[in-house]
Amino acid sequence: MNLLEKFLKKVGVTEFSQLTVEEKETYRKWDSILSGRKLTDEEVATFLSTELEETVQKVIDQKLTSREDIFLKMKLDFIRKIQGFLNVPKVEKKILEQNINQL
Repeated sequence: MNLLEKFLKKVGVTEFSQLTVEEKETYRKWDSILSGRKLTDEEVATFLSTELEETVQKVIDQKLTSREDIFLKMKLDFIRKIQGFLNVPKVEKKILEQNINQL
């Protein structure tokens, strides 16, 4: 018996059909969360792009202390390295396609 089933039993619900429309929707959301939703490649790429853009804007727009400047530059470098790492499969595919086409 999973956690949600235990919860329903605890509140006196014996069947999913006994729930209201709103309760069923909440149940499905909770079930999705408890199932361990995985981040998509697109979500990760969007997050990194947003972080990169925000960091660049801070470096450009704000007067920074030496420490802040170093930190933000290190952050930019790290974000770019992660983006490059995540793009390795795409680059490998492109190179292989080019090599095969040249044969």
